[in-house]
Amino acid sequence: MDLSSILFAVIEKEEPGSTNYIIADYIIKNSQDLDNISTVELAKACNVSKASISRFCRKIGLEDFLALKILIRSYKPGKTVSQKYSFKQTTDDDVINFIDESIDKMSLLKKHLDRTLLNEITQDINKYQRVYLMGLQQSAGIMISLANDLMTFKKYAFAIMEPKKINQILKNATDQDLIIVFSATGSFFEKILPRKNIINKNNPPRIYLITTIKTDIYSFVYKNIFLDDEYNFSSNLLLNIYASLIAINFKNLYQKSLTNI
Repeated sequence: MDLSSILFAVIEKEEPGSTNYIIADYIIKNSQDLDNISTVELAKACNVSKASISRFCRKIGLEDFLALKILIRSYKPGKTVSQKYSFKQTTDDDVINFIDESIDKMSLLKKHLDRTLLNEITQDINKYQRVYLMGLQQSAGIMISLANDLMTFKKYAFAIMEPKKINQILKNATDQDLIIVFSATGSFFEKILPRKNIINKNNPPRIYLITTIKTDIYSFVYKNIFLDDEYNFSSNLLLNIYASLIAINFKNLYQKSLTNI
């Protein structure tokens, strides 16, 4: 779970000066010094009650303050940015390095693209009445863009980012539901599901997991779509491209259906 995306989402939605805004703002500005902070200390620093801290944790989809502390300890923004934009190529111009390696990524995707699987996921989007696009905050733009593209061709898909809502949908989903998960790291289910057995085993939903990192194969995932990424920066680029390929494929399917009327 990307703590920075969660906290910035809270700040964007909440009114300045509100309790949740104050807590999120304080954590963002002081994250490097909060590894061992207690609930009492955080409440005092934010001038709110302990109960407000607990409510804040639930608001962002965490079970308790301990889960928040774990995220805070793993949140190192400077290191994250350095890793994201570290390049294999060693020219002096990082802008050119970024462009060159992005081109290499697209060439690699073109070489290894599984058209059969792309066609299958497109056909499923067309077939299922309830389609959910899921991911954490860093995948928000990808899901919203794909949902908008599909809507252009009269197909409605729900883009879901809030952990609580994701859990609720996964718990209640049946074989009438199609779920497409975008996860650059492949760790979506590890982060979002407290218990893997909440998925309906008798009538399971059809779930696709689209990722750039090879991950464990979950029994409840219908197909893993692995987009091989030799580089360690901006993995969302490949997810964006694949979402566009889905939209293009769906457009072709939609236009073909019109000619058959």
